[in-house]
Amino acid sequence: MAECSVTDPAGYRKLVVERCARGHLEACTSWTGDEKLDASRPERACTITGDSCRNLARRVHGLNVRDALEHGCQFRDPTACVELAIGYREHRFEEPVPGRRQALEDFICKAPGFEVRACDQARGLTPP
Repeated sequence: MAECSVTDPAGYRKLVVERCARGHLEACTSWTGDEKLDASRPERACTITGDSCRNLARRVHGLNVRDALEHGCQFRDPTACVELAIGYREHRFEEPVPGRRQALEDFICKAPGFEVRACDQARGLTPP
């Protein structure tokens, strides 16, 4: 893909869009030189693979913040899960269903691959 960017910038952008749409993460996170397309990198990566959802959450507002973190958490990003649990606990986000915060904390504390520290942070026992 890098050769295409040097010899044919428009062709490279088209290739990036096509490959990203097919689920190729490296294409979804590639810089194209197109300001609008590059600005959508975190959204594309989050939507397709759950990657960059925390970056997306920092760029959006309101319910979209919660949704971006939920999406990242569903793809097992521990930091997104912890940020989400803290947001529910501090009432920055409305729970989509009653008991979501508790279910999320239970998941973080019991799921393989999550550290004990993440559990403590989600429950508010240690600072994030």
